Formats: sequence, C-alpha cells, structure tokens
Amino acid sequence: MTGKIKLIIGAAALAAVIAGAAVGYSVLSERYGAEPDPVSTAQTASAKRTSSAEETEAPEIEAPDFTVLDSSGAEVSLSGFEGKPVLVNFWATWCGPCKSELPEFNAAYEMYKDSIEFMMVNLAEPGGEDPVDVAQYAANNGYNFPIYYDSYGMAASYYGVRSIPMSVFIDAEGIVRAIYPGAMSADVLERYIEVLL
Repeated sequence: MTGKIKLIIGAAALAAVIAGAAVGYSVLSERYGAEPDPVSTAQTASAKRTSSAEETEAPEIEAPDFTVLDSSGAEVSLSGFEGKPVLVNFWATWCGPCKSELPEFNAAYEMYKDSIEFMMVNLAEPGGEDPVDVAQYAANNGYNFPIYYDSYGMAASYYGVRSIPMSVFIDAEGIVRAIYPGAMSADVLERYIEVLL
C-alpha cells in the first residue's frame, strides 16, 4: 500500500510541475518572446486594452542593475548610464550567431553612440572567455564598440540568459522596452533601436 501512495503522490507532483511549467512558459513567452516588430511595454498594454474599466495597463519592468568589468578591469554598472538609453547585447566569440550580428552592432554603434549607450557584454564568467583573447578578436575584426566582461556571471543571471546572442533595449528611465533573443539583421536592429529614440 505504501508503494501505491508514493506512486500517486509522485504522479500528482509531476502533474503539478508540468502544469506550472506550461503556465510559466505561456506567461513568459507572451511577455518576452521574440516578435517580428518591437513593441514597447506601454504599446502592448494599449493594444490589449478593452472598454472594461477594471483592466489596468501592463506594469513596466525596471531593468535589473548589474556590474561588469570594462577593458581596463574597472567595474561598470548599468545604473551608471542612468538618463541615457542602453542597448545590452550578450555574446561570445565562440558563438556563430553572435559573430554574424557583430558587424551590424558595430555599424549601429558608430551611428548611435552619441544617443545610445552600447553595452556589448561578453560572457567571460569564471571558466569563460579570456578578455585578452576577446579584445584581440574585436581588434582583428575592426570592432569599435565598448566591450564589457560579465566576469561575475551577474548580468547573464539577472536577465535569465540561457542562449546567446540576446539583446535587451532599456530606455532612458531604466525601463526594459524590448528583449530580442537570437541574431539580429541590420533592419531588425534598426527597428528595435527606434524604440529607444
């Protein structure tokens, strides 16, 4: 009898986990899933609004602060760029899709560096890439964007980075306006940048 009770409890627990995962996936996909066109949090809420007086606007998501290292080894925090839009891109030199989009990010950096802060965050967490090798890779390819190193693994953890590349678009008030998982073409990157301007 004890074996049957354990089996029933185990089956119920498994069913609860599966149901929770399905609900979580649905909610997160709706909020963070890649869309063909960037849509700000406020625009999404407006589009879904009905005549019901009880429905409220979707909450804005404040960008979690994090600290990374710059090329000289100094600590730099996202909050240090307060008052300016920030584009955060998580990448690595061994990542094929990352390599394909880096020329587009470099071109965008050259065009928008006076109005948007670019944080090209290399995943250099312990056991990751060597910053010397990353800097050499950037120099060999003529990349001028500033490179930051997630040596503590903090940034990737706070943003739930499970695969790269991943780009996060944060407005001047520190609100996440869009998240794009995967490599971006020049046209797609331009449309997402427009959300910040």
